[in-house]
Amino acid sequence: MITATLFDLMGTLLIEDPNSPGDHFASFHRLLSEAGLSMDRDELLRCLNEIQSVAVAGPTTPFEDRLLRMFARDGTTLSAEQARDLANEICHDSCDVLALDPEAIETLVAMRQIGPVGLVSNYDHPPNVHYLLERDGIRDYFDVVVISGEIGIWKPDPGILLAGLEPLGLSEPTTVVYVGDSAVDVQAARAAKMPSILIRREGGPSDPLREQQEELVVEADVTISRLSQLPDAIASLS
Repeated sequence: MITATLFDLMGTLLIEDPNSPGDHFASFHRLLSEAGLSMDRDELLRCLNEIQSVAVAGPTTPFEDRLLRMFARDGTTLSAEQARDLANEICHDSCDVLALDPEAIETLVAMRQIGPVGLVSNYDHPPNVHYLLERDGIRDYFDVVVISGEIGIWKPDPGILLAGLEPLGLSEPTTVVYVGDSAVDVQAARAAKMPSILIRREGGPSDPLREQQEELVVEADVTISRLSQLPDAIASLS
């Protein structure tokens, strides 16, 4: 029996606004260039693939640290304060293209009738997650918020999901469902021995792991196409 629900954030509760214009990677590249990065688009793509976010000690977020390492590779000096300001500017720029799924709040209300609700996000700049939760008025729907950039664990490592159980007073992962939209969400849930629900919106914007989701349909315990289908999906797991 399912007694609690954990949600992913990006692509699950927050989706790309279909009315948002432009090439968002181009905007990201522009902000980096204005800060002094000399890489062209292809060089930046390679750099992003090679320099990943890692756990860091101290006040610097993993995303700020990633920016510092990218600029160092480019031969450009960036101070910690400049990295923080740039990280905030990039993240707030990306927020402009994100919108709360129209069915998110009614779904969160329904899940709270089942039991505790938590958020577990693979995000390397935690201040932006907290900003988005407040901006869209959904922070109070969550009993716990776990962010990879705060605890140094990234999906598909199951540890990030298990970290969400103790604050909820739960010890049995098989009674907690994880809802996400990507390969790493399903992989983390399976590794944590949690049932998983994959949301795959028809006609939605593509993501880098979209091509893997055909395989994940059979790996996820249930696949849905919209959040309003979640209560029935959870009922089917009981």
